[in-house]
Amino acid sequence: MDPAAFLTELKRRKVYRVAVAYAIVVWLLIQAASILFPTFEAPPWVMEVFVSAVILGFPVALILAWAFELTPKGIRRSEEAAPRGSKTPKAGSKWTAIDTVNGATVQGFFALIYARNGDADRAIELVERLLTTPFAVDYADDSITVSDLRQRWEWDPLRSDPRFQKILAGPEPKTVYK
Repeated sequence: MDPAAFLTELKRRKVYRVAVAYAIVVWLLIQAASILFPTFEAPPWVMEVFVSAVILGFPVALILAWAFELTPKGIRRSEEAAPRGSKTPKAGSKWTAIDTVNGATVQGFFALIYARNGDADRAIELVERLLTTPFAVDYADDSITVSDLRQRWEWDPLRSDPRFQKILAGPEPKTVYK
């Protein structure tokens, strides 16, 4: 087998990612065990067994990463999984919906950060966009509504801006469609 093709296949099957993630998690577990085992007066051989077990688990994790792939439809054998080019989620899929909701939440937090740091232009731009984006306002604690803009102290740095006052004077936009 061509070494370049083999390395490409390792990358496609995300074996590198699993190896790095496993190494990080194992390192954290060993650090925690080195603190907790003496606290609970575990004999020294327990730490040796623990470290041996996580080291022996590394090749198992790599073999599983090679053989199986995590897709939006669940865990599948790598041969059954779609080729690399066709993995983008389709519009309307569960992943797209999650990204849409989380994206609006993150942009709301960015707007707050910009407002608190004195960048009114960016903050107001994001607020205007979020208030007119369908499904971005869900009347939860982490979304932005005109009522929230009127009542929450976090928006105080923007209160003197005429664009922000215009937003506050307007009606609550309809962004939830059923």
